[in-house]
Parts: sequence; structure tokens; C-alpha cells
Amino acid sequence: MYDKYYIEQIDSLDDDNVKEKFCDFYDKYRTRFQDIEFYFVEIFGGRRWSYICGYNFDISVHPLRIIISKKFGICLHSNKNLTINDRCVQELLNLLRNYFLENS
Repeated sequence: MYDKYYIEQIDSLDDDNVKEKFCDFYDKYRTRFQDIEFYFVEIFGGRRWSYICGYNFDISVHPLRIIISKKFGICLHSNKNLTINDRCVQELLNLLRNYFLENS
């Protein structure tokens, strides 16, 4: 259903404690979006997406996968089996970009 890729480069994801920052971001913003759940992944070889942190109760088989850097991505899925609104995706990516700019 989703398997749609957005390529959204966030330049400030290169520091050593990026995984801890992903977890902190998730803790701060997980309740902001009512209809979607998200989790962060590390990308190995461009194909294997390995869970880092975030929502993990019922990880979707077909999430919306967004590449946010060469090594990292974010996966989203609707918790109500709805199509994910592009506006929500953009809001989440803007929050993530701003979070990393403020915490770099």
C-alpha cells in the first residue's frame, strides 16, 4: 500500500549520538500526530532497513519509507488504515529538521 519513497536529505544527521537524538525526538513528538505512527531505521546497503527506535507495537509490513540521509530513514504508517496525508509527512520532516538544527 505505501512503499512510496520520499528522499528528504537532512544534513545534520552525521554526529555520533544521532540514534539517541532519534529516541529523544520520538519521545517528544510521538503524540503530536493522531493518525500516524513512526519509527527510525538505519539503512544498510540501500536495501535493509533496521529498526532503531520509535513505535514498534505492530510494525507495518508496508510503511511509507522516507530516506532522510545516506544511513538513516523514517517509516510511517497509519494506525487507522488511512492514507497518510502529505501535509503530516511534511510537518513531521520539518519538525525533525528543526530538531536536529537546534540540537547539533
